[in-house]
Amino acid sequence: MERVFNILIGLNDKTMVKSFNKDDVLSTTADKLLSIGIKGFNVSELVGFWEGKKELSLKFSFINTFNIDDKILIKAIEELREAFNQDSILLEKGFTDFAFI
Repeated sequence: MERVFNILIGLNDKTMVKSFNKDDVLSTTADKLLSIGIKGFNVSELVGFWEGKKELSLKFSFINTFNIDDKILIKAIEELREAFNQDSILLEKGFTDFAFI
């Protein structure tokens, strides 16, 4: 069993007035994840809701085969939250069986 993380980031800021460019959020978040040693992840585009309002969101998923400490990941997410002026960014944590084939 290995840790699996999902990071969900809405493309609207906390005012729900300003929207961020999807490619900018993708690039900034990817750069941040790579900078802390997460060398591979998947990105999905989805629709989320925050305070009853619909917004486009990006979901970054990875299995922690990189042995990244939770504290380092949380610090990186806090920096992203500030950069994108978010109330919060969702970090989902779990365990999964997996195999690279």
